[in-house]
Amino acid sequence: MLPLAEVNWDAIFSPANMPLIAVFGMVTTVTVIGVLTSSWQKVKQHEGEMRLKRDLVAKGYSVEEIERIVRVKHGKG
Repeated sequence: MLPLAEVNWDAIFSPANMPLIAVFGMVTTVTVIGVLTSSWQKVKQHEGEMRLKRDLVAKGYSVEEIERIVRVKHGKG
């Protein structure tokens, strides 16, 4: 493996390689955005579920009733 100082950066970043570098950059950006979006969606879904449970507890629902409501909400009941 070559040390970074010995790499011919001019050859790597030559105009002929720019389309390939651009595509790689776009694919990487889209992938990172997709992962972040998916993670954010899961966090928000979890927050909503916790809010629902907290509201149900505050209204005096039993644990069994809350479990049943959450299960129905997720289509598992």
